[in-house]
Amino acid sequence: MITDHWVKYFEMKKNEKKFTEGGNININLTSLKAKKDRIEIEYEFKITYKDKSGHLLIKGSLIAEDKDAKKTVEIWEKEKKLPNALSREILNHTVNLNRIRAAGILRALNAKMEIKKSPREYKPAA
Repeated sequence: MITDHWVKYFEMKKNEKKFTEGGNININLTSLKAKKDRIEIEYEFKITYKDKSGHLLIKGSLIAEDKDAKKTVEIWEKEKKLPNALSREILNHTVNLNRIRAAGILRALNAKMEIKKSPREYKPAA
């Protein structure tokens, strides 16, 4: 269960007069550290607009409870896999909160954030 979440860095760059509609949303886990029965997770959430018209970058941290924190981090470091339940929770939590933050900022800038379905079928991380 995620018990804490905060944003450490926010960047918005506009290379053109306005953002080109469409683009990509990427989430990257940059660091996992085991601390007793919890994991500290650093991440990057990035929206990149088409035609290099701009991007939005949010860097943040999460704290997740995990009774096997040390084992989870060891598996992550070796295989880049997380238990399904933790993976789903991190993804949903990160996307939902940052999408809401991004939407407010983009609305103020008169830009759109479009989520497109990937042609690939996604499978669980573990």
